[in-house]
Amino acid sequence: MNMCKFSYHGKEEFPLLYCGKTDEICMYSKKCLEQRKYIPTELQNKCPLNKEQVKIPNGAFEIVLQKKNSKGVVLYVKENGQVVKYQTTLDEWSLPYVFIKKLKTKTTFKATK
Repeated sequence: MNMCKFSYHGKEEFPLLYCGKTDEICMYSKKCLEQRKYIPTELQNKCPLNKEQVKIPNGAFEIVLQKKNSKGVVLYVKENGQVVKYQTTLDEWSLPYVFIKKLKTKTTFKATK
């Protein structure tokens, strides 16, 4: 298990694992008696603070969450300071952003790499 590049061990007798972004105890760590320190868990790579900053192209919106349902993928998009939900008919979405074009009758999606 690789440790998050932002985490570090404290100087306690039984070193805690800290987040370098918040300087708080990493909530994705567990106590290891064998190593005598706190170690990362498998969930650490799901930590939202561990994500690399992605460059969002001009005119595109950041996708903060996506979920699958029976109709396709639901994209939760950060748009003008709020999160807006969009239902798509796609099976998957791999980009961290989306271009949204609003028409009079409906909203369409266009992605470019």
